[in-house]
Amino acid sequence: MSSSRAPEPELTMADLIDTSRIRIKTARTFNSTMHICGTSATENYERALELLTMAMRSCLCARGIEHGKCTCKYFETICDDRGSIFRSAMRDHVDCEVPWKYSKCDDVLHIEALDLRAATYEAMGKLDLAIKDAEWMVELAPQLPDGYLRLGNLARLQGNEEYAWNMYQSGIDANMITGEGSSPKLQQLHALRRHALKKDPVCLPAEIVGPIFSYLSWIEILRILRVSKQWKRVLTSPVHGGLWRDIVFPHRFWERAPLPSQLREILSWAGDGGARRIVINNGNGFTDPIVTQLLEASPSLEYLKLNYVSDPSLRSTKKIWNQLRSFTIRMSHYDRPRVDSPRGFPRTFLQNATSSLEHLDLEDMPCQWYHEPSSLPLLPRLKTLRMSEHLHMDDRTDYTPFPIFPLSVAFPRLEQLWIDSDIPYLTLEPLEIWRGKWDDVWPHLKVLKFNCTEYLDSIDIDAAISHSTLRYLMSVKSLQHLRLDFKSLDWNDLFRGRHSLLSHLDVAQYTPSRNLRSFILSSPISPGGARTLVSNAIETGQLTSFDIVFPEDSPTGNIGVRSIRHLKGYEWMRGAPSIHTLGCYKFSFPLDAETDEDLPLPQFLATFPNLRTLKICSWEYSTPEFIDVVVAVLEVTRLETIYTPCVDGLFFDQLRETAQDYGVQLLADIPKEQWPMPLEP
Repeated sequence: MSSSRAPEPELTMADLIDTSRIRIKTARTFNSTMHICGTSATENYERALELLTMAMRSCLCARGIEHGKCTCKYFETICDDRGSIFRSAMRDHVDCEVPWKYSKCDDVLHIEALDLRAATYEAMGKLDLAIKDAEWMVELAPQLPDGYLRLGNLARLQGNEEYAWNMYQSGIDANMITGEGSSPKLQQLHALRRHALKKDPVCLPAEIVGPIFSYLSWIEILRILRVSKQWKRVLTSPVHGGLWRDIVFPHRFWERAPLPSQLREILSWAGDGGARRIVINNGNGFTDPIVTQLLEASPSLEYLKLNYVSDPSLRSTKKIWNQLRSFTIRMSHYDRPRVDSPRGFPRTFLQNATSSLEHLDLEDMPCQWYHEPSSLPLLPRLKTLRMSEHLHMDDRTDYTPFPIFPLSVAFPRLEQLWIDSDIPYLTLEPLEIWRGKWDDVWPHLKVLKFNCTEYLDSIDIDAAISHSTLRYLMSVKSLQHLRLDFKSLDWNDLFRGRHSLLSHLDVAQYTPSRNLRSFILSSPISPGGARTLVSNAIETGQLTSFDIVFPEDSPTGNIGVRSIRHLKGYEWMRGAPSIHTLGCYKFSFPLDAETDEDLPLPQFLATFPNLRTLKICSWEYSTPEFIDVVVAVLEVTRLETIYTPCVDGLFFDQLRETAQDYGVQLLADIPKEQWPMPLEP
């Protein structure tokens, strides 16, 4: 009798899978037992992977070939492009180097082995390998739900809910002929797809719903309340009161004013305190009762803007708006009645908000402010004031100088003052307010802007006084930012103390602010006048931004002579280390300039060691000629940003590439300043 043992039977694919299941179960048991070392679980997982790999290689479809990763089918990209996973999986691999032509298998044991191996990789934290196996399941058997289910679950594990939903849907689409109850895996696909469906947004938590709908205006939200009763119930509930606290009526929304019943309901949704912000951009049809209803239902109002409201009298004497911080009013056909009368300026309304009002914006000031300082509301907390007139052409021949200094008594803590269009003349009267008390005049004023559409010429006594008034205001010690926008035929004499008509004024002894940080102009002033205004700030190292506006060439002189002379007048400013932003406008140097003497601007700019931003524009050149000037500047400076509106189209693209070669960003539009200006501490 032979003593040799009989050979052990070869393990089948099913045997290998069953053995691997035991290993996986053992590994999971080890992982759930805290006092057992994790290496035991890892060893069992690795042995299970070996068995599963052996099982897959024993399948007839493998043919002994090691399959690499496909590089021509990206299922996630296909989903993003709304393509069909099933159709993609059914295609041959013709665009990648994977060495197989037919890659399909209907052996459920092969798919089961792949599924188990993907689950094992997932348990070991090797998601990339798990995803590779799941994708291969879809490739091998696109008609079965297994691969879609595994790949969708892995996508959810990575937080990619949209891809997971698309994968579940793809598995269902691939089995459209088969009923939902035909297999447990298909039932799972349907259940998971329903779970992953996009939820009704109003069913989400309130902290998510609020921000979503906050991107819509209250008018848009009002329309979508019609979607369902649930939407209306949720979006008008107290928890979403914030959606109804920003009430903005756009220019053309209301053909007629809203009904009182509509307003009452909308404001009730805002909750206690009503609206926080009310803006009426086109007030046609908004009568005083409607405005009053809006206001009285909003005692916590913080921002109010009324544009061309038909009857903006605001005659309420109630002191309930103790949180109102900003008020803007524009009048239409203002007939200048008495303060607090119908269609009159709402002085009492403002006075009642004295404890909170910080920002005031007026167009068409009450005529009483010109002659009766007592008509001014006393607003001790007011920080910013913008005021302008809106005169008809017939009114422009008889300007009345505006007394600016009574405002310093009514608004003592003002930080920003903008005197806008159609107030061309300012007056120093009454002198007793400020003479001998200059330190008490707006000790907190940091921003002064003056815009005027009229020519102010010193030969006119009112214009001369207006210049001197501005010069006094520039001497406020706290002033940091100055903006002047007006035209003058005698620009060369501005702010140089040459007003013979005003010899009785002692403006020269009032030193311009040493704290000035920026000075922006729209029209030329003489280099000597500029020196008077900013030399102190340069000496203290405070001035960082300055504009130079060049005068027009004389019609009878040589081109560029006046610009060259004007720039030479700024020799006193050359090399100022505090300057980091300069504006250069309306210059005109000789077109055939070959030396620095003929084109002195680049070398002038090169003297500023910390210059980083340049705003440059001159329409006196053709586009190619202007580009030559900019390139000459780039060659000798260390700029970071250039703003120029003078170049566009292909020329701008070419200049931007050139600027990039010098490490400079080129931008087409000079940025507009905010109002109120954001101030540094």
